[in-house]
Amino acid sequence: MKALDNNENNEILEENAENQDELVLDEDIELDKDMNTKVTEEYDASQIQVLEGLEAVRKRPGMYIGSTGPRGLHHLVYEIVDNSIDEALAGFCTNIDVEILPGNVISVKDNGRGIPVGMNEKMGISTVTVVLTVLHAGGKFGGNGYKVSGGLHGVGASVVNALSEWLTVQVHKNGNIYEMKFSRGKITQEMTIIGSTDHTGTTVTFKPDPEMFEELEYSYETLHTRMREEAFLNAGLRITIEDKRLESKEKPESERRDSMCYEGGIREFVTWLNKKKEPLHNNVIYMSGMKGDSFAELALQYDDGYQENILSFANNVHTPEGGMHETGFKAALTRVLNAYGIKNGIIKEGDKVSGEDCREGLTCVISVKLTNAQFEGQTKAKLGNSEIRTLVDGIVSDRLMQFLEENPVVARTILDKAMTANRAREAARKARESIRRKSALGGAAIQAENEKHLGAENIRNNKLPVLHFVLMGLPVQSDEGYGQYGDGGWLIFTTSFDSPQARDAALRQKFIDRAYTLAHHPDMLLSSLSRKNLSTFGRGTFELNEIFEADEHEPNNALKQVVFAQGRWNRAYTHLATALFLAQMLLACIACAQAVHRRDTSAAPLFLTLLGAFLFLCIWETRARYFFQFMMVLLCAGAMFAPKRAD
Repeated sequence: MKALDNNENNEILEENAENQDELVLDEDIELDKDMNTKVTEEYDASQIQVLEGLEAVRKRPGMYIGSTGPRGLHHLVYEIVDNSIDEALAGFCTNIDVEILPGNVISVKDNGRGIPVGMNEKMGISTVTVVLTVLHAGGKFGGNGYKVSGGLHGVGASVVNALSEWLTVQVHKNGNIYEMKFSRGKITQEMTIIGSTDHTGTTVTFKPDPEMFEELEYSYETLHTRMREEAFLNAGLRITIEDKRLESKEKPESERRDSMCYEGGIREFVTWLNKKKEPLHNNVIYMSGMKGDSFAELALQYDDGYQENILSFANNVHTPEGGMHETGFKAALTRVLNAYGIKNGIIKEGDKVSGEDCREGLTCVISVKLTNAQFEGQTKAKLGNSEIRTLVDGIVSDRLMQFLEENPVVARTILDKAMTANRAREAARKARESIRRKSALGGAAIQAENEKHLGAENIRNNKLPVLHFVLMGLPVQSDEGYGQYGDGGWLIFTTSFDSPQARDAALRQKFIDRAYTLAHHPDMLLSSLSRKNLSTFGRGTFELNEIFEADEHEPNNALKQVVFAQGRWNRAYTHLATALFLAQMLLACIACAQAVHRRDTSAAPLFLTLLGAFLFLCIWETRARYFFQFMMVLLCAGAMFAPKRAD
């Protein structure tokens, strides 16, 4: 049989190779050829191109907004909103309105001072024109207009203008309403007074250029998330976002409009982030400090989960890649918790908990404001100011230690969680090493090692935790088996711990991680359940061959020819038994439906027993033979099937 299988495999491989050769020939791929990079034209002064005005932005948009996909599309909105936020930081703006209009047009309105409308002495043109058409022009290069700002390079508004099919700016200032229009960065309407006003502010309305972006559909949820962050970071600032697109009219107001103002600032931010979690301490820990023109504030809270969630901001700009403010916080947090633990005898002298352990279950918001922020790139994903690390480190070192000293119960709770995480991580590391070491031993040796670790007596007495069997019964990947006993290395993992406490903690963490994965990936859950149920209910023999075969490998009588896997008639027997088993389950399902239709409750215990067995075997480690004990119930349920008779 093996020889035949090998021959078939060889034929398949040869056929695939022939097909691949055909594909290669069809694509005219030349092998062992060097790329021809030689230029035939002369390299002289005429080859040097100078991109003027906003032409550079349209030529290389990714350099300024990150990409021309959805990320870059939404970044246009952030650039305009950031300018309004800068007005709020300067103390002149209290309201910002963001609207998504029909046709995916964006409008951003604020009640700040308004863009200056006078003539720029250096350029000889209006300041509005300078701001919207000249790169590296703005009020954030050391003038007195802004002390702290998210925009530093003077390219945000001009980049948005360059990448918009059209853009209109209205400035309320000096009792007048000034209007100016652009198209792809070029002026289409000079500065014009279109009316009078009794307030100040700026309104920018633009439509992204379809020539520059892969798609033009704005996500209300994405913009809403960003605006909510901005509202949390600027206590007292009201930000309103509304989706006015025609296709959104039928949605509930809560899904297309929100007005946000949070007086508690980042404290409320942390509370909101943890609204679906169980906090370990009720009050959010808040700390702040200032050095020179730099200000930093932090809010943090621990929950009973296992994930860390650190959000950092610099001048209200989200820094997803972190930077010096995150580095300073992480270093100080680890140092303070270890110092407090050793000082109070919670952590043994010479032992330490890692930074990863200290941050398990932590939700933290870090917000820094500084005069000369040094971001990496125009998209501002990472903060590079080294002095801010010292500031944040000092704040956490002083204020967090003070908090722990004043709240010993909370301190003990936080450290207990960190130490539990440390033990679980160490146990998991040992288990991984054990699995790697034993994987090279082969099946028989692995069984021997299992016996060595666990002992035959423990296996027989079933002295394994409940979660051990649940984890085996919830495989995530196909290489973990089919939810059967021993699959996925769980036996080795469970028996590799030094203490029951460490074992139970590691199993709990594994279970939570696995449950989270399956809950957030329905396709993975369905795939796992289908594979497992096929293994459990797709074998009508209930593994009798494994039960009776024992150590005999050669069938020597008629019964063994049927029952044993190597028997001549075993395949036919297996197919027949499985077909009868599936038919019986089908009859039971139909009988159940008939009973529900007739409102007959007499059969309820039978059907509830079968349902309970099915649900139990979906989450528990299982084998096909585990359902055999329910066969009498299944037969009784199937016998209640009543075929409809013609009158």
